[in-house]
This record gives sequence, C-alpha cells and structure tokens, in this order.
Amino acid sequence: MKKILSVILSVLFLLPLIASFSATAEEPGIDYNEYITDIEETVIEIDGLTERYNFLHITDSHCVVVSSNTSSYYYSESVQRYNHFMNPSNGSNGYPAVETMNAMYAYADDPANDIDCVWLSGDIIDFPSSENVSYITNLVTNASVDRMYCFGNHDWTYPQKYFTTEGRNNFRPLLKTAMGGNNLYSYRDYGAFVVVTIDNSENYIYYSAVADFIRNTIVPLNKPVILFCHVPFYNSALAAYAKSTWGSDETMASPSNTKYPYNAATKYIYEWATTNSKVKAIFCGHFHYNYEGYTGRTPIYMTGSAYSGIMRRIVVKPTSCAVHTWDDGEIVTAPTAYPGTLFHTCTVCGDSEYCEIPPICSLGDINGNDSVDMSDALMLRHHIARISDLTTQAELIAADVNEDGRINAMDSLMIRKFIAGVIDSLGK
Repeated sequence: MKKILSVILSVLFLLPLIASFSATAEEPGIDYNEYITDIEETVIEIDGLTERYNFLHITDSHCVVVSSNTSSYYYSESVQRYNHFMNPSNGSNGYPAVETMNAMYAYADDPANDIDCVWLSGDIIDFPSSENVSYITNLVTNASVDRMYCFGNHDWTYPQKYFTTEGRNNFRPLLKTAMGGNNLYSYRDYGAFVVVTIDNSENYIYYSAVADFIRNTIVPLNKPVILFCHVPFYNSALAAYAKSTWGSDETMASPSNTKYPYNAATKYIYEWATTNSKVKAIFCGHFHYNYEGYTGRTPIYMTGSAYSGIMRRIVVKPTSCAVHTWDDGEIVTAPTAYPGTLFHTCTVCGDSEYCEIPPICSLGDINGNDSVDMSDALMLRHHIARISDLTTQAELIAADVNEDGRINAMDSLMIRKFIAGVIDSLGK
C-alpha cells in the first residue's frame, strides 16, 4: 500500500512538470518584430534580369555567448561586451545581441519574407571563443536560407591579439564552416549578375589572393557585380566621420591614411570597385550607422548595427520596363457606379502601382445603354412592383439612384425627376 501511495504521489508531483514541458514544446516561434527596430530598403536595377531577388544585409551584431568556459583571460571582458551590445527595443533591459540575431534569422527563414540569401558582412560574433564560433556556425548551417559571410575585424580577433600572426593562423580557420569553406572571398552567380564578398577586415586587402580572385574569376565573367565587405571604401564623408568618432580614418584605401597599407592588392580592389561600371553597389558595415553615398562612381551603402535591431533589405530587380506586363493584380476598392482601385505588379521588372478600375454602371442607366431614359424608369418600377426583378450587380447599383442602400419609390421618383429635367444629377 505504501508503495502504491508513493507512486501516486510521484505522479502527482511530476504532472506540473510534464504540463510545463508540453507548453514549452508547443510555444510558437520567435516574434521577430519585437527585436527588429529598422529595416532599410535598397533597390538595384539590373539590365537583362527577368526576375527579382531579395537579399538581407546583416552586419555588426557582435554576438557574445557568455560561458565560464571562455578563456580565463577574456571571461570578464566577455561579460562586459555582452552587456554593452544590447538592443534598445526592450527598453532599459535591452535584448542581448544573440537574441536579436536569432530574430533576424527567424525573419530571413520566414517564407513570407522571400529572402534568397543573407549577407553577413562581419563582426557577427564579437570574438572567436569556441562558444561564439559554435553559436554562429550552428545558426547559419541549420537555417533554410542561403548565406554569404565575410570577416569583420572582431570575428577572428581578441583585443590582446588584434591583427596578429597568431590570430590569422589560429582563429581565422575556426569560421571556415560558417563561411561555407572559404573565408577570403566567395560569390554567387545569379545569371544576369553576381554577388561577391571579400575579406578587407584589416582595413586593407591583406591577402593578395583576394585581388587574384577578382582579377581571374570575377572580371572574366563580365557581369554586373554587387560587392559586400566589412570596412567601407574611402570617401571624404566617411573618412571625416571616422576621424571625428575614433580619431583616425578607418576607411579602406584613403589617399591620406598612413595607418593601413595601400599595397598592390588594396589598390587593385579599390580601383576595380570604384571605377568599373560593372560594379553596381558596395554594401558594408563597421561604423554602426546607416549611410548612403558614393565611393568613386559606385554607390556605397553602410548598414547600421544588427545588435541595435537594424538590417537592410536589398531588392535586385530588372530595369523598369518601357511597357509593363501587368499581372491580374489585387482589387483594393471594388468598382460600383464609381471607379474602383487595383494594385498590380509588372511580371517582368517588378514595378507596382495603383490604377483605376472603370465603374461597372452609371446611376440610373439600369439597362446599360449609356443613357437614362423612360426605359430605365420602367425597369425600376417593375422591380419595385415585383413584376420583374433586377438581377445583376450593375442593375442593382444603377437602380439605387439616391444611394441610400435601398431600391424603392424614392428612387423611382428621383429618376423620373431627372428625366423630366427637374433635377440635374442623380446620387446623394
């Protein structure tokens, strides 16, 4: 008996735990709208493209996974960094960068948002601890959406080992899986254009293989290029901002900068990207704020910090058509005796617009012969007297000549006054 009672008590004790587990297992997915504070939007048109693509630019999330296993010399700093990179959308408490990154990937993975590829342009993790590397590797490899990922100056460095040979040899290889096998450069060929990413995380092109890749692989394709990287290419406005913020020019290839080398690989990449008409745009991060401008002849877009809930949606679409091929569209306002509104989209270039739908009838013109006369008045009288019914939508709308929602003797009187010239209009 005691054993039976013991079993019963154990089951009763476990029931709340089981219920709690079940509720947790059935909880809905993350509501990414709570975390995303701003989605910048950029449209790029490409000649010869026959469909549109949607990309998501995420940069400078500075994700930190705090763990007691983090190298002892950096544990206390990791706690500080974790608390620093907080999303303000949660008020004074803030959302940790990891939670915001999870939300952004939930947005990217949502089929309703139709994202073709996520561009991760560096400083996605704040330092290359095993916990941080495991976190981002698991996130991007388990997602359903494609990704391209390049280094920032934080992904592979610790402050104590900043841009050192030890860091290049020991830490850079840790992110190869997350980056798809190549952490110097990569590209995606979409037929009419290519998306290219390069490593300029040290504020210049440290590895000559990056320039060789552009020269030997990308240039011969002879296709429009969209380039993304971490450090912005030089222009005077960005250089001035960097100097006022950090005390030095942190752009790449600044003509007056002696802090970072302007070697042959950097010179080649800079001149190719800023003077070649095939390069349609450059996307970058590093400065933690949104910016749009030019470097040379090329548009440059800098996206704000992801840890703040900011990301950028890039739509690549065909150049707008001279003559559009519209889809069936969606009726916004149905036509009556007045015009309706249709929202439709060009199936070739993706342009959308609202247009007017002609009215389906005119008030009083019940028989649809483009005039209001005694034959209309007779049809209305017969309908009211139940001699013969008006059946079509156009007939019923046209018969309600005073627009009060009813068809009765008041409409009959009004249409006769209009035909006789006593009143000069129908309607309210």
